Amino acid sequence: MICRVCGSARTKKAGTVEYYLERPSEIYDCEECGCRFTEHFDQTYEDYHANANSGYGVYRDLADHMKELFDRRDPAELRKHLFFLTKYKFIIEAVEKCDKRARILEIGCSRGYLTSYFILAGYDIIGADVSRSAVAGANASFGPHFFEASSPEVANRAPYDIIYHTGTIGCVGIPSA
Repeated sequence: MICRVCGSARTKKAGTVEYYLERPSEIYDCEECGCRFTEHFDQTYEDYHANANSGYGVYRDLADHMKELFDRRDPAELRKHLFFLTKYKFIIEAVEKCDKRARILEIGCSRGYLTSYFILAGYDIIGADVSRSAVAGANASFGPHFFEASSPEVANRAPYDIIYHTGTIGCVGIPSA
């Protein structure tokens, strides 16, 4: 196994973990950089976003609730509901301290629930995700502000003033790239 962080072949199996139900993954330790990692499977995220009964069903539920609030055109209420998670509260408060004309990119936008607040509040924002299903769901709910991470549109809109994510590093195939 090649290290996902430094590219070294000096790795050894350390055990097994099951981050996703019924999807065990081998854990490896890199003797070169000291990182611990598992093999990356791009299809995992698509599978989970496409299946309403998967562990990612909670994101669908959250997006559905945010869509109801979004359709009411009440950013204060949407903001209030997003504040239930500290990581969303942190991002919202940090972005609100910046110039409202800032160009923003959310990496790993899932179904667009956090991005929806910034859209409704008038920010220049797009979301990107590796899951085609998540992007389609976000666009259906909140408008054409979402793209697959590999889309040229993401690069074409650069430079960004603010780029954020809320736990996407595990979805990245090669974190060092």
